[in-house]
Amino acid sequence: MAAPEAVTPDIIAGRRVRRVDLDITPGVNITVLEAADADIVLEESVRVDGDPYAAILWPSAVAAAARVASIVRKGDIVLDLGAGTGLAALTAARCGARAIALDHDPFARAVVSAAAALQKLAVDVRAFDVRSHE
Repeated sequence: MAAPEAVTPDIIAGRRVRRVDLDITPGVNITVLEAADADIVLEESVRVDGDPYAAILWPSAVAAAARVASIVRKGDIVLDLGAGTGLAALTAARCGARAIALDHDPFARAVVSAAAALQKLAVDVRAFDVRSHE
């Protein structure tokens, strides 16, 4: 009997999310979660100096993940600073690395944790703000 498929959450940290499945490189498939209302998040971030990074899967993150997949090997340690949706950390974990995702945004940390759990990937998700002195 096959194991039940993991269910993608509809809401994380009070925000509706959607699933985005990506083929990073041949054999490296990753799922990230992003805000279902990404356009609203972007608009709000412009008006109130918000932080849209975790809400949206950025093209630069896809490019970075492809590079990670091409160089990371099992046993490497990868630090994803300002992880956002966590694509680089999730890719590193899929490639067998020890992945650590750091972000100041509670929503970012929640979507990375949920995406890692959904795919049974080990990603160490931690709070970190580069602007703080701690």
